[in-house]
Amino acid sequence: MTKKQQFMEACHEVTQFCLARGGKCFKGWSKERVFLHIGSNALAGTLFVVRDHGIVKAIGIAQPTSRRRMFIGEVIGSRETCRVLFRRVMARWPRVRRFFAYRLKGTDNLKLVEFNPLALRRFCE
Repeated sequence: MTKKQQFMEACHEVTQFCLARGGKCFKGWSKERVFLHIGSNALAGTLFVVRDHGIVKAIGIAQPTSRRRMFIGEVIGSRETCRVLFRRVMARWPRVRRFFAYRLKGTDNLKLVEFNPLALRRFCE
């Protein structure tokens, strides 16, 4: 299998995971749109995937918005696999000090929130 075929297969596998377990993250998205989103983030280096015995267990998308700020996009996984995701993100961008994400806070409206960096670091320990 060529590297291009491996990349496409991996993006397909992550897309299937997102559609099956994405809940509100990908609600209303077509399979093609999710695939393009996953592929573009994989190429950009902002897609993080946790696998166990080759099976996708968690995904996260994280993009630095400046030297010290990070936007955390879709995160799907268990508490333990999310710890692995965040550790990888922090290892990749160790100088980031502020973390932001959109959250649903009791309604269907998204709200931009900032995570407490100490709490996030403790979560990852």
